[in-house]
Amino acid sequence: MLETRLRNTGSQAGGSGGSGSSAIGDLTGMTEGYVPFGEAGGGGLDQDAGLFWDNTNKRLGVGTASPSGILDINIVNKTIAAGLLSNDDVILSSEDEAISFAGIVASSANAGHRMVFKGTRARGDLDAPTAAANGDYSFSLLGVLYDGATTRATAGIEMVADGTVSSGVAPQKITFATSATSVRVDRLTIKPDGSIQILADNQKLLFGAGQDASIYYNGTDLYINPKEVGTGMVRPLGTVYNYSANALYDGGGIASAYQSDYTTTSSTTGTKFLISGYFQAKANHTITSGDYYTRALQGSAWAQASMNGTMLQLAGLTFNTYNLHGAGDTITDLQTISTSTNHRGAGAVTNQYGWKHAGLKSVDGSGTITNAYGAKIDNSAIVANVTNHYGIWLEPFTGTSVSKGIVLNGDGAGADIVFGAGQDASIYYDGTDLNIKTDEIAPSDLNITCGANKTLELQTAVYKDINVAGVLLSKPTSSAPGTDTFRSTGGTDTTIETYAFAEDEKVHGGFELQHDYKEGTDLTFHVHWQGIDAPTGTDNVQWRLNYIVARDGVTLAAATAFDSPDTAIDTQYRCYRTDFAAITGTTFKIGDQFMFTLTRVAATGDAYAGDALIETAGIHYQVDTLGSRSIATK
Repeated sequence: MLETRLRNTGSQAGGSGGSGSSAIGDLTGMTEGYVPFGEAGGGGLDQDAGLFWDNTNKRLGVGTASPSGILDINIVNKTIAAGLLSNDDVILSSEDEAISFAGIVASSANAGHRMVFKGTRARGDLDAPTAAANGDYSFSLLGVLYDGATTRATAGIEMVADGTVSSGVAPQKITFATSATSVRVDRLTIKPDGSIQILADNQKLLFGAGQDASIYYNGTDLYINPKEVGTGMVRPLGTVYNYSANALYDGGGIASAYQSDYTTTSSTTGTKFLISGYFQAKANHTITSGDYYTRALQGSAWAQASMNGTMLQLAGLTFNTYNLHGAGDTITDLQTISTSTNHRGAGAVTNQYGWKHAGLKSVDGSGTITNAYGAKIDNSAIVANVTNHYGIWLEPFTGTSVSKGIVLNGDGAGADIVFGAGQDASIYYDGTDLNIKTDEIAPSDLNITCGANKTLELQTAVYKDINVAGVLLSKPTSSAPGTDTFRSTGGTDTTIETYAFAEDEKVHGGFELQHDYKEGTDLTFHVHWQGIDAPTGTDNVQWRLNYIVARDGVTLAAATAFDSPDTAIDTQYRCYRTDFAAITGTTFKIGDQFMFTLTRVAATGDAYAGDALIETAGIHYQVDTLGSRSIATK
């Protein structure tokens, strides 16, 4: 160490002539940049390269004579590679050891005395600040990795002004970001009102060990899909109540899988256990035959004496955990019961349980049990200063083996999930389908809210039809059918009148393609009819359809005509259905007007001589929603 010592001459300043003056040596021996400090015993001033002031760049180095920031604390006094630096103002560096930053507070005066990391954001100047603006960052915690060439801040928690800042109003949000490459991406935000937002479309909340079902938003709609893997269903029972028009869309299922990863950037050292009570059972000898139990802890509680009072509790095993640590201290996990089952041997284990409940029994006496709970979680004692409380939190399994989060191992009652204080509704699997039952006690609605201009969408379309009563169809001025009445078995007149078609007789009609129609799919026109005259053997009836499809604001195209196949009639008074070939609906939309002429024409085979009494005529069509999202658009 280079030392320059300034020593007191022992004289005092005061009078003239020397006895009141003092002489202090010069600092010509000091090294430029070294910061002098008093040596032990008050003998003078020392200097050292480990305390350095860079007057050119206005930087202070502790443990280094080449500070890279305004304050550079270098614990091991080694040069920091340029690739690890990123223009930081305060640098704390070390090598082959963890760095701890401790704030220690001792106070009996106020529970709020604590260490505080604070990021304060304002606009304007330090001596004349103005309110922060929407979007201003107040504080960031970044996780940085060195990729071999430079540093990458690929994970972080950031606090940002989210709204107008004014006197008494300072809204902020907290954003969590991660990255799988080199640039961090905002993933989740806790907004000023406490709402939690997943920031990316199509980012799925997945369910099931096989990622079998999901919930996600694709930028337009919220999807519930039980068919990410397999063929599961969501099956509502009872009335489905639609709060807003066309809010429900039945897609044949609801969809994907849920995963929650907890990551902390805090550092810790030490691997010791602090144990207040410990029980261990070991079997280290050879077991030659017979059954064997190894139990670390086993307990039972008995009550056999006569009692005049009321027993409040009979517990076989009870644990309570009390935490009395002071304000400012931190406990990572506060657990009442923690279990772990670890199979380390080479043998096979049939069933491995982390926790097993063997049943609630009343087998030795005549007494009854009113309520028997396999497991009960009572959340009623949660106090207000708990920020987040979870009744059940299930971490997902990892690895390649087949795994399930929660299994209700049975069908129907006893393997269901029941909702409501009165156990009013339930979800269960009946061996074939998943059922949602809303009338366990009294019938109630199943409410699904999708939002404005949204609906429940079927991923697999189903069929409906539009039928018009034959007698409601209009007759032309010529070639019109006559009328007759339907006959029941034996020819009894029903007195119900309709049109009776001979060959070349026709009617006209039309209808609108409904708002639940799956646009672009085919239509199948069909005719229901009865023959009241006896056929000569196997006779045939054939129909011709001549149709146009009209759309508002569009000029009509030419009509299309085609014939149905023959429909054989071999029994008097029997009812029949004639199906036409599919009408290609590639360009069809809801609200299109389907107008037609239906004519009975000569059959290809032996023609039926009697009249064909029309019951109804219409189309079969595919349905993929409960309705359209607006009046004019699907």
